[in-house]
Amino acid sequence: MVQVSKNIVRKDIWEQVWKRLVVLVEKADKEERVEVLLDGVLTDTEKVMVAKRVMAQLLVLSDWPVGVVCTTLKMSRTTVMVYKNMLKHQPRYRELLTEQFGRVEYRIQKDSKLGFGDGAAKFLADMYVGYHKRSRLRY
Repeated sequence: MVQVSKNIVRKDIWEQVWKRLVVLVEKADKEERVEVLLDGVLTDTEKVMVAKRVMAQLLVLSDWPVGVVCTTLKMSRTTVMVYKNMLKHQPRYRELLTEQFGRVEYRIQKDSKLGFGDGAAKFLADMYVGYHKRSRLRY
């Protein structure tokens, strides 16, 4: 689990740090640069956590049943419900997610253990490369 320091940074310092992070992300204008940035900033565990968080929110926005999101991403119902509630209060973030990814079609396929269709859902499938061979997302 990700650990957060108990030492609170002064508000003015925090605002400067946050603004610089936003500028850094903004300047990473190509996929390769974003990947370098994320590799430098996030641990492997944090990458999985962030990817699962974004995917859970996208699936909730796409009207997937909460239980299916939980099973597919191996998350608790409470966690998924927290993300669902967060989305209600963040209309600009909802718009951004929908604009960038669209909707992820949900349909049950007999040959798929994950239960998603084609199109944008390929993003989810790509997260699970090696799913049956001890993928990082299994823990």
